[in-house]
Amino acid sequence: MKICIICHRYTHKDNMVHVFVKKLVDQWALMGHQCVVISPLSIVHTLAGKEKAAPEVEHQIVAEGITVDVYRPHYYTIPKLNLFGVNLNRNCVQRCIEKTIKNTHIDFDVIYCHFYDMAAVGWHYAHHNNIPLFVASGESTIHRLKKPCFSYSYEKMRNALYGVVAVSSKNKEEAIRMGYAYESNTKVFPNGTNLELFHKMDKIQCRKELNLPLNKFIIICVGQFIERKGQKRILEAIDQISNNNIKTIFIGKGDDSFEHESIVFKGTVKNNKLPYYLNAADIFVLPTRSEGCCNAIVEALACGLPIISSDLPFNHDVLNVENSILINPDKINEIADAINKLYSDHVLREMKAQKSLEMGGKLAIERRAYDIITFMHEKIQQRKKK
Repeated sequence: MKICIICHRYTHKDNMVHVFVKKLVDQWALMGHQCVVISPLSIVHTLAGKEKAAPEVEHQIVAEGITVDVYRPHYYTIPKLNLFGVNLNRNCVQRCIEKTIKNTHIDFDVIYCHFYDMAAVGWHYAHHNNIPLFVASGESTIHRLKKPCFSYSYEKMRNALYGVVAVSSKNKEEAIRMGYAYESNTKVFPNGTNLELFHKMDKIQCRKELNLPLNKFIIICVGQFIERKGQKRILEAIDQISNNNIKTIFIGKGDDSFEHESIVFKGTVKNNKLPYYLNAADIFVLPTRSEGCCNAIVEALACGLPIISSDLPFNHDVLNVENSILINPDKINEIADAINKLYSDHVLREMKAQKSLEMGGKLAIERRAYDIITFMHEKIQQRKKK
């Protein structure tokens, strides 16, 4: 299959964002599918430092003899301007995508968009050229879409969509409730990870390699340093517990700043080093308020870590009472009680660790990539029969 992926901020070596999209696309390429990515880049945002500059055309090497062509057409951002109901910024994005397809003579069988905002700007070309259109819904919150052209309506986009790939039951239900999807063509595919990279390793060896304390109880949290993710709420819970034997690792970056005597590492790490930090920890804690399906949790499961996270619908496809303790992300006492429970009960910790490994083993990126391709084939065949 020839797949055109339309997404915002596609991963570049100097800007490792939206890595989960690249992992899926790379896997499709390894499966023998021809993939081309169109990822519009705002000139204004680049000049203002909101976006990192990246090559306009890039041939990313996936494996020997296998590449993914990435096009990053530039457009001018026109903030908050509308003309007869059309958002001019989204119209610019739509036109630069269609211009790229025309000028580069990209040949493809299907359009696959991350996320709904890109499905809205990809709809026009798909509709007028009779190309199957799919969307991946992995947003932490699905927002009301802005109109990119006069002929667009969300009803038309919904009817044009051959299928919706939702990362969680929460995203599926939210998309249907907003009128962006039908139950009949929406399916849940939780995020997956590379199990050859993220797997169970020896804790002591990992701590020695990373120069981390060998005899402490270590909590790890992976996620952007923003209020929604809850790093500060973890530290408040640590203060409530008041146990000097508990230490913390925070992997990520962002606008939130925090310091604490429990922190033994804080910052970013390369993806191939992340499994070592996960395996050096005793438990994974993320009191996040909203997600699609959290990749960091999937990776922690694959490494066999007991999880403490939010008792909210976006987690319920991968977390349960067997592999996690689910809490209210805004209740500091619940976070503290859960940490104390896993700290004090070694048997419980080991039981949940084993169940995490079992769940993580079901979330291979290879399986997810195959299942999504199968889903797309099925939906294309169903539409042909109508």
